[in-house]
Amino acid sequence: MIDAALVDAAAWCRDAGALGVFGFAALYCASTALVIPAAILTVAAGWIWGLLWGTVLVQGVSLVADWVPFALARRHGSTRARAALERRAIDLDVLDALVRRRGFVMVALLRLSPIVPFNVMNYLLGLTGVSTRTYLLASLVGSTPACLFFVWMGTLVADRDQLAGAATTGGAPAWALWSAAALTVVAAVGLWLLARRAMRRALRGPGRYGGADVVARFRSP
Repeated sequence: MIDAALVDAAAWCRDAGALGVFGFAALYCASTALVIPAAILTVAAGWIWGLLWGTVLVQGVSLVADWVPFALARRHGSTRARAALERRAIDLDVLDALVRRRGFVMVALLRLSPIVPFNVMNYLLGLTGVSTRTYLLASLVGSTPACLFFVWMGTLVADRDQLAGAATTGGAPAWALWSAAALTVVAAVGLWLLARRAMRRALRGPGRYGGADVVARFRSP
């Protein structure tokens, strides 16, 4: 039902001219804030505006869309939110330790990896100590490959009925799928290396995340 509604909205944006750009931007921001995957909208941007302008529009709008939940979490995040996340085995102290040391690289790798839900990560990163500037710049860099891929998929779409299928990489050539898989592996390995390096550094020095506390957090189930 959600996919059908997004396709209908994208079709309206295509027929609405300049007004469709503002409608698309509002829809993209709303879907991000509501933790609704935006793959269909990204594909639709390529279908409507082509590779160049579709990518420019999505990247520009996504910065605003990513900033809103990030800012909300930073301003209104509470100990209750942290406790709720930790009940789901999400230790924000560990994530905070990583982004404080390697904020740009960490955020960029999280954006690069398609196995990490972007919309959820916006809220999580808002509860950490990463600066807004680093968060936005790293998000822009890390999300560019996926954005280009899905917008390009949209340029191959002939009509609205193919949008949902293209958003699941249906019909993508083998080289594109292998490239996406390679980026996923690179991001996963990079995140693992960063986590291991952060733990070793924390063990060597004092601080909020030093000593046995870090070991316990990294090894906790």
